[in-house]
Amino acid sequence: MYQSGSLPGTAKAHQVGPKSLPASAFGRATTPQTCSLLEIPNKVLINQTPGKPIGFFFGSSASFAALSNKNLAANYTSFGQPTAGTVLNLRPTAWSGSASDAGEVTFIYKGGLDGDI
Repeated sequence: MYQSGSLPGTAKAHQVGPKSLPASAFGRATTPQTCSLLEIPNKVLINQTPGKPIGFFFGSSASFAALSNKNLAANYTSFGQPTAGTVLNLRPTAWSGSASDAGEVTFIYKGGLDGDI
């Protein structure tokens, strides 16, 4: 990926230089709050073994918005209490757990120039 044009501090009008990478080229990770709709991750990392069972929601944004009680455990698929360091190859749109388990789940997003985040 290149861009053409004058480079700062040069007398030549048309030089070719590298173009900066878009933000999507870099992976990222986030520790989302429970029971809120999120961008679909590439995988889920369990940072610490949760004190109570956790669950994941795999529906669409429309089906999540239609839930009358987003905190109701029955709306989530239970995954029990995965041990710390477990990587789950899941693509949920939300997760549920107790308030004391906040920060124990990380959503990981893959970066890439192909746009597959």
